[in-house]
Amino acid sequence: MRRRWTATINCPKPPANLHRSLPFSSLPRRAPAARSAPVAGDNGAIIAALKSCSSAQETLATMESMRASQQQLQFKPSLRCRNALLTTLARFQLIPEIKQAFDELRRDGLSPDLVSYNAMIKACSDGGDFMEVKKNLHCLKRDGFRPDTFTYNSLILGFCKRRDFETACWIFMMMPSLGCQRNEFSYTILIQGLLEVGRIDQALILLMGIGDDGFLANVRTYTVIIDGFCKKGRVLDAERFLKEMMDRGLVPNVVTFNALICGYCKSGKIEDALGVLRRMEFSGCEADSWTYGLMIDALCKDGKLEDAERMMNEVSNKGFVANVFIYSALMDGYFKHGRVNDGFIVLERMEVDGCKPDIWTYTMVIDNLCKQGKLEDAGRLLNMVLEKGLAPNVVTYTALIDGYCKRGKVDAALEVMELMEMNGCRPNVRTYNELIYGFCLERKVHKAMSLLGKMRESGITPNVVTYTELIHGQCEAGRVNNAFRLLSLMDGDDLVPDQHIYSILIDAFCKSGRFNDAHSLVGFFVKKGVNANEVIYTAIIDGLCKAGNTNAAQVMLQKLVYEDYSPDVYMYSALIHGLCKEKKMQEALALLDEMSDKGVNATVATYTNIVDEMLKEGDYEHAQRMLEQMASSGCKPNVFTYTVLIRAHCRGGKVEEAESMMEQMRNEGFLPDVLTYNTLIDGYGHVGYMDRAFNALKQMIDESQEPNYWTYSIFLKHLFNRKLPDSIAVDVLDVWKLIKIDSVLDFLEEMVRHGCKSGLTTYNALISGFCRGCRLDEAFKLLSCMKEEGLSPNEETYASLINCCCNLKRFAEASSLVDAIVECGLLPYLCSYRLLICRLCDEGMFEEAKDVFCKLFRCGFNYDEIAWEVLLDGLCRNGHVDVALNLLAIMEERNFRPSRQTYVMMDNYIPVNSVEVLSES
Repeated sequence: MRRRWTATINCPKPPANLHRSLPFSSLPRRAPAARSAPVAGDNGAIIAALKSCSSAQETLATMESMRASQQQLQFKPSLRCRNALLTTLARFQLIPEIKQAFDELRRDGLSPDLVSYNAMIKACSDGGDFMEVKKNLHCLKRDGFRPDTFTYNSLILGFCKRRDFETACWIFMMMPSLGCQRNEFSYTILIQGLLEVGRIDQALILLMGIGDDGFLANVRTYTVIIDGFCKKGRVLDAERFLKEMMDRGLVPNVVTFNALICGYCKSGKIEDALGVLRRMEFSGCEADSWTYGLMIDALCKDGKLEDAERMMNEVSNKGFVANVFIYSALMDGYFKHGRVNDGFIVLERMEVDGCKPDIWTYTMVIDNLCKQGKLEDAGRLLNMVLEKGLAPNVVTYTALIDGYCKRGKVDAALEVMELMEMNGCRPNVRTYNELIYGFCLERKVHKAMSLLGKMRESGITPNVVTYTELIHGQCEAGRVNNAFRLLSLMDGDDLVPDQHIYSILIDAFCKSGRFNDAHSLVGFFVKKGVNANEVIYTAIIDGLCKAGNTNAAQVMLQKLVYEDYSPDVYMYSALIHGLCKEKKMQEALALLDEMSDKGVNATVATYTNIVDEMLKEGDYEHAQRMLEQMASSGCKPNVFTYTVLIRAHCRGGKVEEAESMMEQMRNEGFLPDVLTYNTLIDGYGHVGYMDRAFNALKQMIDESQEPNYWTYSIFLKHLFNRKLPDSIAVDVLDVWKLIKIDSVLDFLEEMVRHGCKSGLTTYNALISGFCRGCRLDEAFKLLSCMKEEGLSPNEETYASLINCCCNLKRFAEASSLVDAIVECGLLPYLCSYRLLICRLCDEGMFEEAKDVFCKLFRCGFNYDEIAWEVLLDGLCRNGHVDVALNLLAIMEERNFRPSRQTYVMMDNYIPVNSVEVLSES
């Protein structure tokens, strides 16, 4: 029994009769699927029943009926009857069943003939089991038979499916010399295989040679060629072969026309597809359900839902029974265009009409619900799928996992993955990639890195997307060294970094002021044949500006212009922002004019940066003119613009004007963000309006804008300064060194009086503040208060406390906190371990450091990341190379060996006399 998803959701179900309002409500009901009648003990009846089977389920039912006749009626099926069973099982690729049936044939005293062996060889070739193919070929020859055309065609098809075209072509070429004549199917199979991998020229050469064997291309051959060209987007070439086909007197069938319609639909040429449909009908070829499904799907994807509904009516009027594909196409269109209720109506109508949704239908619905943020409905639908006895596949589960990860609910995503594995569905690389993205989004890059190790243990090779997410996550977490090291692991997996990966790294190097590293990386990837793009150039210009080197940034921009490269708005904006920061307003305004002259439209951010600097300098007149210029250019103010204006009013003590600006901002449809609220709260504090500040805090919380460390620091700064003489004031950094714990507790009570409930974020911010001020006792006092309120500390709480303990050399308490966080089921930050181990070594407490290091292994960290963070960036950089080597030996003893690439990295830190030790490792 499959386990259910634990979500408890009330999915809105449409009214029972709502489907009658749809324009296609008169669709004929689907006839109930014919069930295989019990087969009597008669060879002819069984053979007829097998030949009429249209699905794997019907085949299995007929086989069971045949076995029942054997047991109950002492019926003995003939070899011809057995061969019919083997051939039908092979047609539906029921590999275990065909092997069992073949063994039963031998066990019942019958000798397989060429037809028996051919059925086995075809089934095993289609399934990619070439060891079994080889065994059956040997038995076939041993029993005195010679492979025929069918045998070799099965082999060619099997190797084409395996993408082994050299072997497939060799068999094709050798057939005449092996005494076996090729036929039209030999050519068609190989042509199709070559077209599917884009080897069009070879396929066409093969087509031209078909006459050498005395054959002409048939309808199937031309259909394969037309389909191959359409899949490559070469619809005009496909039309040319359709004309050639018809000129030869061959009549295209519905499959031929469908291939062409599909090609036009995928190219977005719906009118041309409709034209093919009309030509099809004119030629007397009747469209089938697949034809209409393709058209309805294309119309929905193009947003033409009314046309899709009209075509659905056409399906009804012509007496067709809509199949799963048609219903799913229309449903997908409704969901993607926000018509969720209509989508559920189609799902209900589908079941009423006797057309059972398959797992792909439900997967599509779950995916669409997740993309619209309706995660509870998606979870409930997964439950319903499991209750119906359907088996969700890896795509189904991954769609839900992706939905949770995109909304920052990684814990729920992990639960889905556990459910997936319990139900026997193996995650694939995309499943892991979605989880890695989710952890990186939550800044839990260590958990993302641990998944990299789990992937490898599961036999799944990471791809470029995996490393892109990890590199981006490491950069966002400020661990640029680790991000760069991931390039080495990529190389170990035979993966080549793309332009996007290099742009992420260069942006991170520039933002951290490491311009030499950025410059070296540019030179490196240019030699590799990767061209720099706009993102890379913008990152370099922005980085130079942030480092106060606007002259170099201007030189680079002019160099790009000289090399006929057109700088975009982001490059100009980065440089203008840098010039404004350096008070070079005339140069910034000149650059703005240059943008206009070159037809590059400034963005709202460009104008806002200039306005911000003008307001800081008190140049209100020019700032107003710039705002007017901004409006005339079609740029509307955004949250950033309004925050800049609110800050200017608050700086001048004009809080009423700031409030008016806040109101105007809301009227324009913008909600204030955390920075906006922090600015307003700071303004209220400066003029002593603390009640208004608390009201702003409540409004902030009510609007789901989470107050941060700076929010609470601003509050406490003003509450502390209120008790000081007017001539004395402290800033947000100094307040944590001076404020008393009782004042902070009073502040928490004041929050409650104003309707602001303190939560985990509140306590984390306050604990972090005291820890930054090296006031550990006060931080522990808040930890106790936090627990008394029923709040559980998280990784961030513990990280602040551990860092403070290490800075104050209170190592026993730091070690206890590390143990406590693990006991809570949380993953400590690896940087906390690194700090504790390094500080212990600095104090000569090597055994204690070793004990802490050994506790790392219970946490599931990635082995490479342990080596990078603790051994390389921690111990080696702090001069404890011998300790690092000893700890590396411990990792090896416990089979926690890092990758070969990490050993190479350690060469840079190990002195000459230790190289041999490392090499042996």
